Amino acid sequence: MLFEAGERIISAEQFRKRIESFGQDASTILVAEKHEKLVGYLMVVAGNANRAKRSAYLVIGISAEQ
Repeated sequence: MLFEAGERIISAEQFRKRIESFGQDASTILVAEKHEKLVGYLMVVAGNANRAKRSAYLVIGISAEQ
């Protein structure tokens, strides 16, 4: 990821809307838990344009505590 900690500013509401939009296309999100606590996630974001329908980009987030 190009962003360092604290550079990507997104509100909880914006992130909630992004998560809710998953499943409407080939995008998905997976989460990692340890002792019932979120420790990371993997988002697969599918392309929307006709030329990009068979491509995706990955976003990986891992807790700094891990």
